[in-house]
Amino acid sequence: MEVKNILDVDDLKYIKKHYGENLAKFCRSKFPTILEYKGVLATILSTSFVSSHSIYEDLEKNEEFGSLIWLVNEKAKSYIPEEEKNANNGKTPEELLSEAGYILYPECKSNEDVLKFKKYYAPGEELCSFSGDRTKSCRVWFAVKKNVDKIKREDFIKPQRQDEYGTSVISIQFDKDFNTLSIKNRYNHTVSNPDSTFSNNLENIIPGLTLAFEEEFGIKHDKSNEELVTFTGYAHTADGVRYRQNCSIYYCSYCENNCIVTPDGNMVKYDTSRYILFNNYLLDLKEKKVVTFDGLLNECRDEFIDSIYEYEGDIQKIEIDKVGENKVIHIINQDGKDCFITIDKHNTLIGYKNDYITELKDHFLDYQKTLVFLDVPNVIAIGDYVLMDDIQLESLNAPNVEYIGHHFLEYNENLKELELPNAIYLGENILSCNNSLERLRLPKVEHIYCGGFANNTKINDLYAPKLKEVGDFAFSFNNRLKNLDLPSLTTMGENVFYNNNTITKINAPNLQQMGGYCFANNKVIKQANFKSLTKMGSECFGKTKIFKYLLNMKVKANNKKS
Repeated sequence: MEVKNILDVDDLKYIKKHYGENLAKFCRSKFPTILEYKGVLATILSTSFVSSHSIYEDLEKNEEFGSLIWLVNEKAKSYIPEEEKNANNGKTPEELLSEAGYILYPECKSNEDVLKFKKYYAPGEELCSFSGDRTKSCRVWFAVKKNVDKIKREDFIKPQRQDEYGTSVISIQFDKDFNTLSIKNRYNHTVSNPDSTFSNNLENIIPGLTLAFEEEFGIKHDKSNEELVTFTGYAHTADGVRYRQNCSIYYCSYCENNCIVTPDGNMVKYDTSRYILFNNYLLDLKEKKVVTFDGLLNECRDEFIDSIYEYEGDIQKIEIDKVGENKVIHIINQDGKDCFITIDKHNTLIGYKNDYITELKDHFLDYQKTLVFLDVPNVIAIGDYVLMDDIQLESLNAPNVEYIGHHFLEYNENLKELELPNAIYLGENILSCNNSLERLRLPKVEHIYCGGFANNTKINDLYAPKLKEVGDFAFSFNNRLKNLDLPSLTTMGENVFYNNNTITKINAPNLQQMGGYCFANNKVIKQANFKSLTKMGSECFGKTKIFKYLLNMKVKANNKKS
């Protein structure tokens, strides 16, 4: 068979040079037949991915080698006779999944068949499929790891979508109208995108499984358009070339090597000798300015740039130092004030230090998800939506902050300790989705409003001696806190400390009223000091001894369900 439009290169040497030694080794073991055709594999990769030595580690991290295998084999059809390739070697889905460590159970024909698998799911993590007859709209299979009994939920304190527990029971579901595939894991909505396990690609479970399902069950999962094959953290242009993405903001993908993929699939590249593109910020080393872009790539200003300098042309000097694999950009203004921006080897923004600013304005870095540390020792006020989407922050130094607005670090996942020695006011939904925060020191805080520290499942050390008022749902769904000492607390909204089932001792001598469902579902409270309490809403404490004790104190309780 004659092949056309391919590179005249040694494939493995080309792959090693442009994509790294690890990917070259992987290709040598997975594509021996394709490698017999000189230049084909190099051509496939070069038309699918821009040169990057991070592809292998990204595929390994996201468990997406199957997607690469599928993509390469699909593209290879243009060059290699079909009869020379047999993706599943004639094996059935049961045989392939057995090789991957699973038992594939027969297709669920009724809701009763689906409910047989509910026993594998922890309370609160059951599939939505269990609440209705999913078999009416989908073809449903369950695959269960052979060693499922040895994989315990309690061993996975910080769940990840594709950890061993999450993927030990999977539901493979094809929509009956369009054969759209959804692979659902064992965590349901405890983790992000649980309905997209293995990137909804059967090949990421084991190569050949897509074809096996088609041949065995007559299901053709239509992925003829290669753009449907996604790789986590990669954006692709209209011609199908993928770029490693640092972030996606305003429908643009900002990638390593100063590349931007626009919403219409075009690629814009900035000269690396003059510019540094970190996330959606472009540092012009010649003009000494920093700009950002809107969705149409128009230059604009935002709160982060405002914190660097007050007006364009204010930068006097830029120094760049290499620290390990990272770079530290030192920006010095004409008035002598400076700041430090840290970026990693991909030019991803990971750190910011500024000793001079006193305020983080509304929306400061609100769409950024990559900042790891923030050092702003003289900031007094933090506005609304600051760092709202940042999931990576591990270190925060803001010792003088007094006021924090709504949605600060709302979706953060990695901050383990928070100390705010001078903060008085904390707005709504502050750190409301964190599963890592353990220690919380708030010596002067008087007000925490709705949703504050909700879903923080690991807080075990809370110090807030001056806290007076707590809003609805604050501190709900925490399962580590045991002793609660809030001597100044006077008012609690609804659902505060809801579903905190480990608290055994409470000291709140000045608490006067609490809304409905406070401390609901907690059955282990043994001691409580509520000597000033006069009013509480429905379902507080459930039917525990503490509830009866409060009734005996003649606390006015509305125990009717709302």
